[in-house]
Amino acid sequence: MTLNPGRHHFAPAYYTERFIKVDQRWRRARVLAGGNYVLTQNEVDSQSDQTNDQLKDLQLQLLHFKNTVEKLNAEIDYIKTKLLPTPTCKKPISHCGEADPRVSSVYALQLCSTPTQEVYCNQTFLNGGWLVVYHRNNGIESNFNRSWESYKHGFGNPEGEHFIGLQHLHTLTYGANYEVAFLLMRDGVENTVIYDEFSIGSELEEYRIKRIGKPMGSMRLFHTDQSYYFHTTDRNHLPPVARATMAAEGCAFWFIDSTNSHDQTGFEQFCQDLKNLKIMVRKNNIDLPKDQMFD
Repeated sequence: MTLNPGRHHFAPAYYTERFIKVDQRWRRARVLAGGNYVLTQNEVDSQSDQTNDQLKDLQLQLLHFKNTVEKLNAEIDYIKTKLLPTPTCKKPISHCGEADPRVSSVYALQLCSTPTQEVYCNQTFLNGGWLVVYHRNNGIESNFNRSWESYKHGFGNPEGEHFIGLQHLHTLTYGANYEVAFLLMRDGVENTVIYDEFSIGSELEEYRIKRIGKPMGSMRLFHTDQSYYFHTTDRNHLPPVARATMAAEGCAFWFIDSTNSHDQTGFEQFCQDLKNLKIMVRKNNIDLPKDQMFD
């Protein structure tokens, strides 16, 4: 048989032997690889167990820390109850005589079944118990040139410039024994007058002053023989000149309902004075006689 030059010729037995050797080597390699895989998986399982143990230890430490914090908080709360005064529940007041006599501040006021309203109680002026119903300081914080409806319901911030509202003032004073204080600043001097009785009527009566008592102080605003009705720029019976002054000065107040009672100069000066006015009411301890409650 002629052989192809440059090529080796091997018998079939040679190839069979080579195949068997390769097959054996492949089988050994597969077994070894499988062994390594099993070993690697065991290591992973071992590391996972260690991690789980560490997590359990951390959870136990966190639980212990939480319990410690709760115990400390309980001790702090106990110490607070011993050192700090017991807070009192702030219930709505019906007049400022029921408020804390040591603190001039805003309180919730409620009359009968009416909704609560925030009011400012002055506890420093003449033994305290005064409810500030009107406070104006040159109109810096609030506009006082307002309509009848605005004065009826009230406006402003009780801690600053404000008016409690005519309807609230009527509900507060009608049928009750109140005194009233007017504090008016003029040329840097505070002028004060206190009337020992005060109440106003309803809207149907144009919130007129129904009862005014004896005055005490350095000025006079009202006289018992006159009728004073509340006037605003959009609802009044004053002469045109007075109405123009009211609009220019943001003036609203209780005036005599007469066209001949207000000279221009005096009326203008009074409206300017009202820009620095505070009105406060205080409930008297003595109830009114029944025949005077609803005069």
